[in-house]
Amino acid sequence: MSSPNIFKDHARKSFSFLIDLYGFREQALDKLDNEFSVNFITSKTKIVIEGINWGLNSRVAIGSSIGKFENYDLGDALTVFCPEHSLNETDFKKSQIEQLSLMASLLKECVEPILLGDHSSFPKLAKIVKKRAKEFSRL
Repeated sequence: MSSPNIFKDHARKSFSFLIDLYGFREQALDKLDNEFSVNFITSKTKIVIEGINWGLNSRVAIGSSIGKFENYDLGDALTVFCPEHSLNETDFKKSQIEQLSLMASLLKECVEPILLGDHSSFPKLAKIVKKRAKEFSRL
């Protein structure tokens, strides 16, 4: 990706359904945010779309808009909601633009309860993150 504006334009386009269907609005970035990111927010939920790995990949993070942002990864949410649609190595060989489109469609298709403000899956997501951290610390 050549510039933050190009990334943001594609992210806004791919994730415009958040505004149109779920009542999200774009939240302004603060100075500590990744400049290659777009944040969408409702009174309950925050979605962060960001470019990572020096322009190689995209990431979608999910959490509450109230209090501390949990920063759960879309991949972990797919494990809970749609394990048959998990992200794999082939998906991350695609361009950032292609990844944005894929992640947007998976978010819409599989994670609708969170988009509607239901955070009852967050304890399951926290366990997945904790388990991965424990496994990583053993390496």
